[in-house]
Amino acid sequence: MFIPHIMMNINEDTVAAATMKSVKNIIMVMTIVNVAMVKVVAVMNAVKAAMVKVVMVVDAVKAATAKVVTVMDAVKAVMVKVVTVMDAVKAATAKVVTVVDAVKAYVACLTTGICILWCSL
Repeated sequence: MFIPHIMMNINEDTVAAATMKSVKNIIMVMTIVNVAMVKVVAVMNAVKAAMVKVVMVVDAVKAATAKVVTVMDAVKAVMVKVVTVMDAVKAATAKVVTVVDAVKAYVACLTTGICILWCSL
């Protein structure tokens, strides 16, 4: 339904004032949006910087891990040499035991021979 008396109260000044008020509101909203965008960009830059630091820490951990692996490899090599030396010591000990057993047998044989000679006198 058309109401003509409302249309009479609207003039160019009212329309211009309402338009200016709307434009000012739009400008204010755009300013707030721009400030928010600047803050978002600042946060994103901080996140990027933090990510760079995380990558640097991860790289440092990788380097330290590589050094630990190198040290572990060196320890393994030393352990292999120790085992080799221990095997050589065991072999030498076995030879010494064999020699000692041979000496015991020889002494027993000599003792028996001496006893036989002594008893035969």
